[in-house]
Amino acid sequence: MILRVYSHLYKYLNISSDESNSQQKPIKDILKILEETDVLVQKDEHTFQNKETFPWIDISCVYAKNGSYSSNDKNLKYCNLIVVVFSRDRDNSISLTLLKNIADKIGWKLTDEAEDE
Repeated sequence: MILRVYSHLYKYLNISSDESNSQQKPIKDILKILEETDVLVQKDEHTFQNKETFPWIDISCVYAKNGSYSSNDKNLKYCNLIVVVFSRDRDNSISLTLLKNIADKIGWKLTDEAEDE
């Protein structure tokens, strides 16, 4: 059994093909989709954050293997998991709409990490 501790301040979501992250996409294709949102700005190689006019959000593109990943892999060529963190302290419908649109464009699913077993 995996014990996960979640914050009352943050919401954790994932975008991936399935529970085991079995489908990968070229990282350049994922980054292009994130860039085209017009509400996100690239923070580093594979991480995005909100622009000033959008609620706080942090998005990392990673390649997960056996449930493990590094968010600062500089040579990432493929992505099989997008990890999302945002604040619980407001109406998050705008963030959820953005994330659902991203998942749809990639052809993956948006899931709540706290409910994903």
